[in-house]
Amino acid sequence: MKLSHLEREITLNPTQARFVDCMAPRFQAFFGGIGNGKTQGGVVKSDLIAENFPGSCGLIGRQDFTDLNRTTLRDFFKWRPDLRSRYNASTHLLRYPNGSEILFSELSDLSGLLSLNLDWYWIDQAEETTEEAHLTLNGRLRGKIGPRIGFKTGNPDGHGYIWRRFKQKLNGPDYVMFEAPSQENEGNLPPDYLASLLANAPEQWTKRYVYGSWDAFEGLIWPEFVEARHCYTPFEIPWEWERFRVIDHGLVNPTACLWFAVDFDGTVYVYREHYAAGMTVQQHAQRIKDAEKLEGLTYIDPSCYGKNQSQNEGVICSVADQYQEHGIFTCPANNDVRGGIDKVGEYFKGGRLKISRECINLIRELGDYQWKKLKGAILGDKAPPEEPRKINDHACDALRYGIMTVITHRPARPRDPEAPFDVVPTGQGIRARHWRSAPDEETVTINRGMSGYGE
Repeated sequence: MKLSHLEREITLNPTQARFVDCMAPRFQAFFGGIGNGKTQGGVVKSDLIAENFPGSCGLIGRQDFTDLNRTTLRDFFKWRPDLRSRYNASTHLLRYPNGSEILFSELSDLSGLLSLNLDWYWIDQAEETTEEAHLTLNGRLRGKIGPRIGFKTGNPDGHGYIWRRFKQKLNGPDYVMFEAPSQENEGNLPPDYLASLLANAPEQWTKRYVYGSWDAFEGLIWPEFVEARHCYTPFEIPWEWERFRVIDHGLVNPTACLWFAVDFDGTVYVYREHYAAGMTVQQHAQRIKDAEKLEGLTYIDPSCYGKNQSQNEGVICSVADQYQEHGIFTCPANNDVRGGIDKVGEYFKGGRLKISRECINLIRELGDYQWKKLKGAILGDKAPPEEPRKINDHACDALRYGIMTVITHRPARPRDPEAPFDVVPTGQGIRARHWRSAPDEETVTINRGMSGYGE
């Protein structure tokens, strides 16, 4: 397909042409190797919709506005230089002569997008964004003029939400994926571009960024996690096993609560989750209490002890105080990020960490929990990234807290099945229970510090 505008002409490659022409199903994606023409395809598709649906309203977004301004917006005005004077750099709004509008927006903060009525949207480099951005923009497709479609472009990035929705089609037939390696767009690239990439980049990098492989991803934080190995069909947890729960509280982001059980051999089972956004502490607390009457402790992100929340009559309190007011008493979790990441990896590698298949949000996050990409680094370099991406990590943070809790507070030696007591730490000391007896039988609290646990 050959398209031209003013002095600019472009010949679309076959996959680009199919992507640009596609107006159904509702959600579309164009992924593959770098330089395969996906961003140009997004530019042309956006422009054609704006021209052919006068008065329509669309959005072009990327996770970070600096990247949007430096790449996507630049490429758009390379295609339509005649529209540059109609772009308002303060409001990031482009107005076409026919009344159509395109808003250019970052997607790291979604709060400003909730009142939009969109006829279409395009997310460039969608692998950088969260599933929440996908769902938020889907909810804004309520315009009455345009095709009411959402499309994405990007590079393969492991088995995250894009892979699940567009490759596995777990959300039904409303998703279509167009894929092309870098070689398909060779006619629009410099003559030595691909040869240089293939000659100088690591093999794993070329598999992902040239050939478009979804399985050649090295950035996962816990590549040891294999769903077939580490996920189990739910069963009734024996009451004799140690139990506790961990909360990663989110003010705007989702709050994740995970329930843990530890068997006599030290294997850790995550057997229940609560995962929700847009709720008050009182609502979270009620759902957590309704899920299970727990005898063990509740651990929470230590940042929740900061006195930064207002209550009635102007009283300043912490999130932990609010949970306590609503019946959940907490202890600060260990937030050693690198130590926790290493220990969770060890538990997965040793087969000592199991996840219930009902913990769907934790399993989803595990497939998308990645290291932050270093600027200028090439995938495959030996130097490890410094820190995780703070995207889709709420249940993973709770998992990390939970494993550090097991390591910190559980006795080093396995429990002796002949021992008369089951020792459980509490905020007031250590509770010893005859572990062979029923849960409601007599217990005794030994008033000594946590340092005595496991001695």
